[in-house]
Amino acid sequence: MGEDLPYFDPENSCYILESKENWLDYILELTMDTIPGTKFVYNGGITVLLGEIIRIKTGMRIDKWAEEKLFKPLDTTEYYWKVSSNGEVDTEGGLYLSIYDFAKMGQLILNTGTWRGKKVISEKWLKESTSPQVKLDEFDWYGYQWSLWNPKKDDYQLLYASGFGGQILFIDKQNNLLTVLNR
Repeated sequence: MGEDLPYFDPENSCYILESKENWLDYILELTMDTIPGTKFVYNGGITVLLGEIIRIKTGMRIDKWAEEKLFKPLDTTEYYWKVSSNGEVDTEGGLYLSIYDFAKMGQLILNTGTWRGKKVISEKWLKESTSPQVKLDEFDWYGYQWSLWNPKKDDYQLLYASGFGGQILFIDKQNNLLTVLNR
């Protein structure tokens, strides 16, 4: 299930996903079209499955879990998370945050998981999730839901996340720099 086509293309699997009654059934019924590990294509369906794994492991829907574990500690009170018709949280592109609250996520990374003196995310998890896991090309890698540019070089490294609609969070840990764009 890759999104290598423009989102509103009727053949885009993410577009098809959102038209389905049961997203999880659709995702789990898809077949692989490539041998695992040979080609990288971002997969929104996997992100939906991650939300479901969190629900199974914690007993909480991802939106409620994130509210307790992330949004409340970051004083993020105004956000919207789209939910499908059968109650699945749209983790593949349905979280709406202000640019200020999106920047808080980046600042949390720069502060190694600490927000206003309180540990919100473990430093070990941040290091693992923002480390290169899959090589895309000479400069680009992918971590756990993070895009990484030049992570194997000593001269410059950039970590970034992008959202549906053109929001981009850039984090330059070496220079303690954070940039948020909303196109």
